[in-house]
Amino acid sequence: MTEAHLERFKQQGQTPLEMDDGPTSGQHFSRCIRCETENGRFAVVCTTCGADLRAPEQRAEDEKRGREREQAVEREREEMRVRQTMPAERPTWPTEEEGIPPVFEPSLAMGLLRRIENPTARWLSVGGAVGLPLLLTRAGHGHGPLWVLGMYLGVFVAASFVPSAFWMRRRRDE
Repeated sequence: MTEAHLERFKQQGQTPLEMDDGPTSGQHFSRCIRCETENGRFAVVCTTCGADLRAPEQRAEDEKRGREREQAVEREREEMRVRQTMPAERPTWPTEEEGIPPVFEPSLAMGLLRRIENPTARWLSVGGAVGLPLLLTRAGHGHGPLWVLGMYLGVFVAASFVPSAFWMRRRRDE
């Protein structure tokens, strides 16, 4: 009954197929030392060049590659254990000590513009940030969707030039 599914593979006078249910860990596929072709684990000769995969030097190379693979897997497991035990690192913003001014000082727009080193690119960015909302409101013909988008974009650009201290004010009674 357990071999009923193998009956279709039987030919007259032959024994039935046997399933290999052994453990798959530690199984290595031979790589031919002559032509570097990967062969199946049951192959006895290379499928490309016909070299004997049972030769002592071939087996030694396969065992060496197997040990290297196991060492790499163990290193990876150890690195994963170390990463899991380490506290999660929070991303930090660059500080003035590192030579990069904070993004929100004195305002978001000025902080971002300060990061653009090329003066021409900086002026083109300002022109685009101011010009795009103007073009959208002019092309909007009244109160259409382009006009609304231009207004929203214009308000955002204007608000980004407001000093950050204004947005971050705390209540005076603290």
